[in-house]
Amino acid sequence: MAGGELIHLFEKQSQEIIIIREQEDTFQMVNKEKGFKDYFCKTNKDVQIREIKYDTIAYIKEGMVEQLIKDHSELLQKADAVYIAGGLLDKVTHYIEKWGGNRPILIGHDMNESIYHAFEQDLITASICQDPVAQSAFTLKKLTQYFLDEDNNSIESYIVKPEIVTKANAKYYMNRAK
Repeated sequence: MAGGELIHLFEKQSQEIIIIREQEDTFQMVNKEKGFKDYFCKTNKDVQIREIKYDTIAYIKEGMVEQLIKDHSELLQKADAVYIAGGLLDKVTHYIEKWGGNRPILIGHDMNESIYHAFEQDLITASICQDPVAQSAFTLKKLTQYFLDEDNNSIESYIVKPEIVTKANAKYYMNRAK
C-alpha cells in the first residue's frame, strides 16, 4: 500500500500509473501489487494502472533491463508515476535520466550508492526500504533463541518496519549526515 499512497502524496493528479514487477507470483510480489492496487481502490482514486512484468534474471543481465525499458518506453514516458516493486530501481534510473523533459514520479525499493546518486539528480521521488542492520540483528536473535531452545515469539514480532527515503533524508542512509 505504501507505494500507492506515496504516489498520491507526491502527485494527487496522477492518472496513468505503471507498476513494474517480477513475473513470478512470489508472496512478496503478490502482496506488493495487491497493496498497491488496494490503495487506489479503497480511496476511490480514478487511475489507470498498467503492469510491466519482467523475468527475475533481469537482476543480473543489464541488457534485459535495457530491452524492458525500450519495449515499454512510450508507455513509461506517458506515465504520471511509476512504481517499481522489484529490485530494479537503480537499474531503471539510468534510462529515465536520458528522457529529459517531464519525468514520472518514480517510487521503488531499497537504498544503495546508485539510488543515492539518482536522488541527487532528482530521478527518484522516494524509496521504501528497511534497515538491513535491524534485519540482520532480528535474524541472529531468532536463530540464537531457536538454538538455545528459548521461548520463540511469532514471526510477526520480527518484522522490520518500512522507512521512506526521499532526497532530503537519503544522506542519512548513506552515512553522509554532514
